[in-house]
Amino acid sequence: MTLIIYDDRDTEQLIYNGSWYQGAYNASSVHETGTLTSSDVYRVNVSFTFPVPAVAFYYYGIPRCCGAWYEICVDCYPNDMNWTSINALNTSDDGKNPPIVLFNRTWDTLAVHEIILMNGYDDRFPDGHSQITIDQFVLDDGVTTTSLSLPTSSISSTSTTSAQFSIAPSSASPSASTKNHSVLGGIIGGVCGGVVIVLIIAGLCVFRRRRAVGADSAVIEPLQAPSMSVTNQTSQTGSSGFVGRRPLKQARFEDSNPGGSSSASNPSDALNGSSNSESDPVYEHDAGPFVLPPQYQDVFHTNMGNS
Repeated sequence: MTLIIYDDRDTEQLIYNGSWYQGAYNASSVHETGTLTSSDVYRVNVSFTFPVPAVAFYYYGIPRCCGAWYEICVDCYPNDMNWTSINALNTSDDGKNPPIVLFNRTWDTLAVHEIILMNGYDDRFPDGHSQITIDQFVLDDGVTTTSLSLPTSSISSTSTTSAQFSIAPSSASPSASTKNHSVLGGIIGGVCGGVVIVLIIAGLCVFRRRRAVGADSAVIEPLQAPSMSVTNQTSQTGSSGFVGRRPLKQARFEDSNPGGSSSASNPSDALNGSSNSESDPVYEHDAGPFVLPPQYQDVFHTNMGNS
């Protein structure tokens, strides 16, 4: 809610009638000081018309020890003065206590009201002595529905003009500050988390791309198949001079690429090239004239004749 304070020195809003004097109070019990307007003259009064619509009115003053009986009227008509009594007596008062709420009135709807406060006759003391004090008038304009727990004392403003300010619950400001910090922390955390995720994804993409490039640059070398070349071998008899038949060719595998080329040749091409290569020619050698062995009958016939 919004409380609007009108100090006792605000003579534009508080209209004093009669003999009043302005002073100060020093509430040493709570280390509080402020201004105070008071009077001990019977039937002196002050009138106050709300400058703004309000739903509540509070009157702050200091109880007195030796007579304090007041009369207050709300929205009174000249021919219908409906007064309400205020007993502000405190026999133990030593002048060191702060102002408190001596009277308050609330309404269901916002409206402008007129207040008349008057010093009365206290028959509890000789000559009906009564002293009235005014520290401040307070209005509640009903901006919020938060209930107000008024303190037992209030610090009076020293300004001579009206003071208007907004009073919020003590927990409102910390809550708002905490909420703002929570929202800001959530935003910062979300941004940082998003940046980290993007960096991780980018790193994975770069890593996979480098692996793909490395795999493409690798050369796969198949096994080298040796090519075959054919060599001829000739078998001959010893001293007989007979020429044996042409021996079978034996295939000998040789490396078709002895230089060690960096790229492997096709094994089938190497085999075909080796098979089609021209082999060494094989010749038949003449053994010269030779004598056949004698016939059987010739050998045995000669031996028999000699015998």
